[in-house]
Amino acid sequence: MSGDEPSGSGASVSAQGGCSRTHCYAPDTGCLDGHTSHDGCDHWDGGTAERAPGTPRQRPTWTGHSLGATDLEIVTVHRRPRLVAVVGAAGVGKTTALATYFLALRKGHRPLDMRFAGSFTLLGWHSVTRHLGFPPEGSRGFPPHTTSSADRSPALLHLRLATPAGQHQDLLFSDVPGEWFEEWAIEASASAAAGAQWIAERADLFVVMSDSAALAGADRGIAHNNYRALASRVSSAAGDRPVIPVRAKADIDVPANSVKRLQNVDLQIIGREAQPLSALAERGSFPPLEALDHITGLALAQRGVSSPVRQPHGDPFLDFSSPRLVPA
Repeated sequence: MSGDEPSGSGASVSAQGGCSRTHCYAPDTGCLDGHTSHDGCDHWDGGTAERAPGTPRQRPTWTGHSLGATDLEIVTVHRRPRLVAVVGAAGVGKTTALATYFLALRKGHRPLDMRFAGSFTLLGWHSVTRHLGFPPEGSRGFPPHTTSSADRSPALLHLRLATPAGQHQDLLFSDVPGEWFEEWAIEASASAAAGAQWIAERADLFVVMSDSAALAGADRGIAHNNYRALASRVSSAAGDRPVIPVRAKADIDVPANSVKRLQNVDLQIIGREAQPLSALAERGSFPPLEALDHITGLALAQRGVSSPVRQPHGDPFLDFSSPRLVPA
């Protein structure tokens, strides 16, 4: 419920409290049952306070922040979005890559000739892109570490793109702590890995990222082993869903032997070479994020899959069979 209550004149009142129902986040969002006043809800737990005249009486059913599991209805009610699992260890650059990509879209970048057409998580995007702006709004630095302290998880960033024909396509990108995936790589059933497992079960496409900075550092052997474990877990969980390896911070020089070891892992476990990705660009140019353009195209693509072989029934209707479309 929104928690807002009409008043006869002058000042009005607003609810100060919350709803006791598990999946209702009033007054943060609109009422789950559609009530416009907390007085009409038996589940309200709180009081009222003075509110200035002219304050909106009904809040939308979303906050604009990153989406949690129970918030997905606002996106899925119209069409099924494609979920891209951005997988990588802490500090690999997952959030920075997403933030830079969104800024490019906001400036007019058109992946596959599609344009930015909105988002239900604009505040969520702002929280990860503001650090790339100029002071005082931004720090001109990369986004900080994504913490695991959020109460509503997993965190998903929504993106809506429009085709030249005006058709809308919805994408969800996971933006969660790298520690989730590090725990998940070791033991998928561990309680600390529950968020990563939730994403793995629902993703349409996986992006597994390696860290050029770590592979070029003194602990490159540990970084290599950790990436191998994570790539193995992703490949096992993905089944027939696409897995795209990406080498993040590609502007950093990595020793040739480390590159060779990384290529062997990608080819042996995932079956394809990694695409380079960098968030750095020259002034006036779009960031070199062609890898994410490719990933966006794969996530939105469909592929034909033959129907399973069935025994003929002798009935033209029952014998009818045709390919079906499944998410790429």
